Amino acid sequence: MCFCAGTRILTPGGPALVERLQIGDLVETLHGGVQRIKWVGRRLYRAAAPQDLPVRIFAGAIDDNVPERDLLVSADHGICIDGALIAAGRLVNNSTIARDVTVQEIGYFHIELEEHEVLVAQNCGAESYRDEGARRQVFENAASFALRYPVPLPWPPVPCLPTLDQGFVLDAIQQRLTERAGLEPLEALEGPLRGFVDEAGPERAAGWAQCEASPEVPVCLDIFVDGVRVMRALANLYRADLRDAGLGSGNHAFSVELPEPTTGVVEVRRTIDQELLPQTDSCRLSVARRQTGPANDA
Repeated sequence: MCFCAGTRILTPGGPALVERLQIGDLVETLHGGVQRIKWVGRRLYRAAAPQDLPVRIFAGAIDDNVPERDLLVSADHGICIDGALIAAGRLVNNSTIARDVTVQEIGYFHIELEEHEVLVAQNCGAESYRDEGARRQVFENAASFALRYPVPLPWPPVPCLPTLDQGFVLDAIQQRLTERAGLEPLEALEGPLRGFVDEAGPERAAGWAQCEASPEVPVCLDIFVDGVRVMRALANLYRADLRDAGLGSGNHAFSVELPEPTTGVVEVRRTIDQELLPQTDSCRLSVARRQTGPANDA
C-alpha cells in the first residue's frame, strides 16, 4: 500500500512531494487534523511484474476534482470513498482508473503516522501505512523502523475506517464510478453456474460463484439455514487462487458471517434461479463431522 513518487501529500504548508517528506514532518489528515510523520517506507522496482504495476486514478475519476490530478498508488492502497477504504485495484475500470503499464521504474513511498489515518493526496483521501505484519517484505528500509522504535508497539494498529472488499456497497460504488467514466455497465446474462461452497457454518459461509455467460458480473446468492433464508451475499471478494486458475479477475468469492452460529444445514443458492451451489469435499466432510460429533469421526 504505497504512493508513487511525485504524489503530492497535503501538509499545513501546502502540498509536498511524498518522496521529500521525512520523519517528524506534519501532514494533514481527513478526519484527525494535523499529524506528525512517524516513519516513511520506501521501495523501488526497476522491472515491475504485472502485479506490482501502480493504479492510475485519473483526475476527476472519483468525483469533481477528486483527485485534482492523476494519482498513482499501489493496487492494495486504500482509497477513501463514502466513509470506507477500498483497495485501488478494486476500482479499476480500464478507463478512468487503470493499471499503468507504461511505468518502467516505480518508486513507492508510504507515510506512517502514530495512528492509522486518511491522508489527503492530490485532493483524494488515501490511507496512511498500517502495519499488518509485512513491513520487512514490503519496504527496503524496514530495518530503520526497528532501530528507531526498538520497543514493541501495540499490533495490529486499529483501522481508522472499515474496509470494503466485498458486498453490495462495494458493487454500488464500482457501478457509480463506471457510470461516471461514461462506460456501459456489464450485462448480467443467463448461463451455467460454477463454483463451490468451501465453508458452511457454524459461524460462516464462504466459497465462490461465477456465471459462465457473464463471468465478471458478481453473482447474487441467498444463504439458507434449514431451508430458511437468513441472508443475501454478493460473490465479489477477490481471491488470488481464482485468478491464478484462469477465472478472470478473481473477484468471484464470498465470505460472510452468519447472523447466528448454527448447527443446521447451510445451503447457498443463486438468487435469480435458486440453483444450489455445491459444497467441496472438504466442506462436506467438515459438516458431517460437526453433525455426527467427534466421537463418530472414525
